[in-house]
Amino acid sequence: MKQILKPNSLLFFLFLSLLISCSGDDSETMPDPDPVGVVVKGCDTFIESLPSLNTATLDFECKGNPFSEEGALSSSNLTGTWGRFGGPDGSAFLKLSYANNPAGSDINNSSKVLGITENAGIEVWAGFFFNLNEKVNFPNGQEAISIDVYSTAPGQNVLLKLEDSQNSDNFKEVSKTTTKTGAWEKLVYNFSADDSNKFNRVVMIVANGTQNTAETTYYIDNISFSTPEEVAALSEPMTAAVAPTLNASGVLSIFSDSYTDVADTDFNPNWGQSTAVSKKDLDGNTVLKYANLNYQGTAFAAALNVSSYTSLHIDYWTADANALNFFLISSDKGSGAVEKAKGLDLTNLGQWNSIDILLSDFSPVDLSDIIQFKVDGNGTVYFDNIYFK
Repeated sequence: MKQILKPNSLLFFLFLSLLISCSGDDSETMPDPDPVGVVVKGCDTFIESLPSLNTATLDFECKGNPFSEEGALSSSNLTGTWGRFGGPDGSAFLKLSYANNPAGSDINNSSKVLGITENAGIEVWAGFFFNLNEKVNFPNGQEAISIDVYSTAPGQNVLLKLEDSQNSDNFKEVSKTTTKTGAWEKLVYNFSADDSNKFNRVVMIVANGTQNTAETTYYIDNISFSTPEEVAALSEPMTAAVAPTLNASGVLSIFSDSYTDVADTDFNPNWGQSTAVSKKDLDGNTVLKYANLNYQGTAFAAALNVSSYTSLHIDYWTADANALNFFLISSDKGSGAVEKAKGLDLTNLGQWNSIDILLSDFSPVDLSDIIQFKVDGNGTVYFDNIYFK
């Protein structure tokens, strides 16, 4: 016999119900705890469960709108299977809801879609996540994920990250940019067969890098596997990386137009390298260009003490590198300089990538006595927004 829950008992279940069709035919089996039958006002009876991309499109269809303001995503009903980030604790800075399709079209004529309402002034990287009931297994020939996005304006940066819910360091993220105003478009996020059976969490930032001056609602729908999109090869970036928004008081900047950089840094010391270093202007923002890279150094006028910081941020772009390592180097203590490298992910060629490397990953480098950076690899690579935080 199915348990009938009153509406005020549904807060825990509402987000999970949002992620699957309200039709019993599309139900999945939740392994733990046992599934609970739920009747939601305005919806069919269905079985609560974590969704699976492997078995069905996530279409958010529902008869009526049970995900009301009272049931919207808030700090009072967060669980370990879904959540949000990028705003103050204890306030409903980002809310999810079933929403009417704002403008049906050939691309998306669904009745209901997912609405993401963001308060004014929240972090430009605010977003949400939900877990899946099994790891994503891309079908042969469909090593991509498509999402219908209702674009508020051209240039809306929509980030999709697949992640291991047990190890957030194991992830892959892809960004796509909208081209329309007030209309649906299908964004295709290319992954690869190598990404199968690794990730069981979906993370989204629907307006990455956008600072809202007023409450804004974005819409998405129909998350499903797709044929990978052919990407035209670019030899250089056409736009700059997203400008950082951290307060300058918490940053030690080496190279960024957003902050005051450490003075008198030598970005091209003569180490016998074949790399050609130059600076390039992109939309009024200066980036570093390493052409014909084999290795390249950066030398500081005086040693830096970065022991009070936790990570090193780097934005980088390349169309052709297949090897790229970033080194932190501390000074000679009688036995030679100490250096440690971190390999940079080259999965997403032809777009800006961001990484925050924990400074502990550079051990045994002396963080109180940093004298140089070094990069080695190949191809042509662009760098921007290099700073400790």
